[in-house]
Amino acid sequence: MFTRLVAVALAVGLASGTATATAAEPIMPLSEVHSGMRCTGLTVVRGTDIAAFDVDVIDVVGGDTTGGEPLILVRASGGAVEPAGIASGFSGSPVVCDGRIAGAIAYGTGDYGNRVVLATPIEAVLGMPVPDPPAAGRALASAAQRAPRPLATPIAVRGVDPRVLAPFARRAAKAGLVLQAVPTAPVGHGFPVAPMVPGASVAIGLASGDVAAGAVGTVTYVDGSRIWALGHPFEAAGRRSLLLQDAWVYTVIDNPIGVEGAASSKLAAPGHDLGAITYDGRFGVGGVVGALPPRTAVRVRARNDVTGAVEQLDVGVADETDVGLPNGISPLSIVAPMAAAQAGFAALDGAPVRQSAEACVRLRLRELAAPTGFCNRYVGDIGGGAASPSGVYAVDLAAAIADVDAFAAQAPHVLSVDVDLRVAPGLRQAFLVGVRGPRTVRPGASTSLTLELQHYRGARFERRVRLRVPRSLASGRYELTVAGTPADFASDEKPVLDVPVAASPTPTTMAGLARQIRSIGRWDGVYVGFRAAGSDEAPPGRRLYRDADLRVSGSASYPARVRSGGASKALPSRRAAPST
Repeated sequence: MFTRLVAVALAVGLASGTATATAAEPIMPLSEVHSGMRCTGLTVVRGTDIAAFDVDVIDVVGGDTTGGEPLILVRASGGAVEPAGIASGFSGSPVVCDGRIAGAIAYGTGDYGNRVVLATPIEAVLGMPVPDPPAAGRALASAAQRAPRPLATPIAVRGVDPRVLAPFARRAAKAGLVLQAVPTAPVGHGFPVAPMVPGASVAIGLASGDVAAGAVGTVTYVDGSRIWALGHPFEAAGRRSLLLQDAWVYTVIDNPIGVEGAASSKLAAPGHDLGAITYDGRFGVGGVVGALPPRTAVRVRARNDVTGAVEQLDVGVADETDVGLPNGISPLSIVAPMAAAQAGFAALDGAPVRQSAEACVRLRLRELAAPTGFCNRYVGDIGGGAASPSGVYAVDLAAAIADVDAFAAQAPHVLSVDVDLRVAPGLRQAFLVGVRGPRTVRPGASTSLTLELQHYRGARFERRVRLRVPRSLASGRYELTVAGTPADFASDEKPVLDVPVAASPTPTTMAGLARQIRSIGRWDGVYVGFRAAGSDEAPPGRRLYRDADLRVSGSASYPARVRSGGASKALPSRRAAPST
């Protein structure tokens, strides 16, 4: 029977481009596994071809903290594990003893060289349910993690520049996720669909398309259209609705130390969408080849206003709404901001520190008759290596999706997200250096002010604007103040990839949710206010003027008298030092 397993593995590279699963293989009960057994492991270390390695059984040991779930302690050598040892991405590699599958490589021990590892018995793996897709219903309670350290399963991200991914990865690490930038398909061609057979590479996918993201592991067992993989939890979140994908393995990166964050790993990229991952339990993940899970369409278009360069990205993101967002955040909250940041980066051909941008976001929800969204303008030091996810527009997009994730009244389904970006290097900004206006004004009257402005590192110019004096102002002496909107700035402390807390008691309706998302839009113009003479209290700001092309920052003021009657008198120019 082992000969047939190897034959199936070697035939993968000659498959006709289908993802047809094989018939179930025989298994070896844990009661028959013993010290001294010579077995064989199967995995992929290059492309999609399955390779073998030697596995010697050291012993059967207690696994979790209670000792109630035994594991198989093994030593790997030869073949596919030379020279890097057992690497992340080997998770789920079937261990075949006497022609039967006995277990799945799952846990590292931290040994130098990554050779001594623990395998989950096949009976435990197959004991997990594999629901039919779509995985409807509420998520099951998360199961406790096992005491041994699972082999790392970083989320490989394809289609995002490492410099764009870096700030996301820093934030993701705080949420317990590891994001790893990987190349796209081999240069010059893609790769054929890899059948799901024991030993094949599999990705637990969050998204596919121009940006793809998925945790790459190995298929342990196949029964008809159902597959089991990893041998340890992905997130131990119960019911799931993620993409089941094949993967392309470039190579294994050799790091013999074997400690947390410094072990050997497969460099692999998620590939074709083949079905749905429908369960994530203590002993691995399960899925079904065939129907795909529900997905959200994400479309991002970025245009460089200086060069005219356009970058457009189309991504399909797994939608876990109907399984209750098992890990607390939606895949959309991870993928959509990354796609927006990548599009802006590509359109600019980099990430200059000083940037100007405008983003219009539109979300279409199944439960709303009309789309909701917002438009914002961004000016400031929002680029560079220390930037918050490569553009503060990505943070605002993440905030909108977090509002959806946190909505408690019902389960909103996001059908599509459209992002229209305009980006440019440099600061489209001007500063208030002075203001002229009447010396005396009357409540309720309309008058004019002249704003003295200076382009960022450029020439001075003026704008004449209309002012309606508030009717509620009492007679007296005031300081008439005009103040612009400060520059934006980037910060890694922005709430990206945070698990949202349900907003209670508001909003309580879908219309309220739509308003909440629209409120992310900000007016970034010049405000005007009157402060009573001798008062330290800041004047209440009212919208005065918004320049269509420039962010106006800083402030300026002059003393004015409010009286109920009489003619207005012009006041000579008064200037204030520019401030951002």
